[in-house]
Amino acid sequence: MTRILLLTLTLGAGTLAAAQSVNTIPATPLSAPTQTVPVQTTPERTTYPSGYTAAQLQAAAAALQGLPGLSALELDPTQGRVRVTVGTAVQRVAVLGRLTQAGLPTGLVTFAPNAPGATGTVTETPTTPPATTPPVGTTDPIVTPVPGGRVTVTELASGTNAAVSDPAVQVATTQSALNALYRVAYGNQTGTPAVPTLRSGETVVGVFLGQRPTGGYGVQVTGASVQNGVLTLTVNIRAPGPGAITTQALTSPWTLVRVPGTFTRVQLVDAAGRPIQLGTGTGTGQAR
Repeated sequence: MTRILLLTLTLGAGTLAAAQSVNTIPATPLSAPTQTVPVQTTPERTTYPSGYTAAQLQAAAAALQGLPGLSALELDPTQGRVRVTVGTAVQRVAVLGRLTQAGLPTGLVTFAPNAPGATGTVTETPTTPPATTPPVGTTDPIVTPVPGGRVTVTELASGTNAAVSDPAVQVATTQSALNALYRVAYGNQTGTPAVPTLRSGETVVGVFLGQRPTGGYGVQVTGASVQNGVLTLTVNIRAPGPGAITTQALTSPWTLVRVPGTFTRVQLVDAAGRPIQLGTGTGTGQAR
């Protein structure tokens, strides 16, 4: 009986110890999911002095690719803009329109100076630009030409279908004469644009090449100077090269430019200073 009691006590103590040992074993936690830290990539946001970013410049360059009349396109990191070269003022408008369609600021581009033979507004800085008081109702000063010096020349309009057959240089010093000059320039077109106001002391010169057999011809005034009352215009006359593909129709190229001052005579020269004869014309014009 005593043995049975001792055996029972021993088994009970062993069972209790086993239970305590199980309770002291730390529970193994379930495997926690591995935490993934996302890698953050920030696009390049280089900002140029212009305030535009590299991404904007690249978007502008991509938007302008393939635009008709675009002869050069490059990123200018100094200015922080896209530098473009086009041939005409109309093509400049097309560049700005393309940017607007793409939802980009038009200030992203800067235009390079017109290449030789291009048409658009041409301005020569006068050697000495003393300003006089502008007429009532105007804000721009009139620049008085300096005898023997260069004067400012601004292209008002140009085209290839004037209503004249013979080469000529025509000069307008009054508003009525300028109105008549515009009618000659746009005589073969439907509609004439608004004629600008000609202020006192200004002259508009029309250079007409006369009738040409095909397209590809053009004229551009690139500079002006005055001496002894004679206005000398430096002119670039273009003609199609051998094998050039041109419009097979009669054309009559022309350009109208405005200069400050009035003159007794107008003469044309090329870039080397040699007198230009407009075909069978005289290459000179009398003021009126």
